[in-house]
Amino acid sequence: MRKKLEKDEQDFRKKFKFEGPIKVLHCVMVDASIKKAGGKDLAVVQGEILEIIQLTSDKKALCRNEQGKYGYVPRVVLLQAEGEDVYDDVDHINGKLFLNELCLL
Repeated sequence: MRKKLEKDEQDFRKKFKFEGPIKVLHCVMVDASIKKAGGKDLAVVQGEILEIIQLTSDKKALCRNEQGKYGYVPRVVLLQAEGEDVYDDVDHINGKLFLNELCLL
C-alpha cells in the first residue's frame, strides 16, 4: 500500500508540477457527480469526501480522493464539511494520516 501511495504522489507531482509538501487545506463533500473527467480533472460522485490540496482559481480546486487520486474539481460542486477541522500541516505520506482520519464528520 505504501509503495502505491508513493507512486501516486510521484505521478501527481509530475503531472501537476507540484513542489513542496502536500498539505490538506480543507475536507469537502461533493454536491454533484462528474463522471466524465479528462486530462487533469478528477471524476467525482455525489456525497464523496475530498481533500482540497490547493485552491487553483475561483473556479477549480486541486483535490485528492479516498483512493489517493488527484485532479481538478469545479468549486461549484464542493460543499464545506460541517464541523470540519482544518489540518494545513499534514504531509500525506510522512504524516501517516489518511483521509478518514483527517475528515472527521
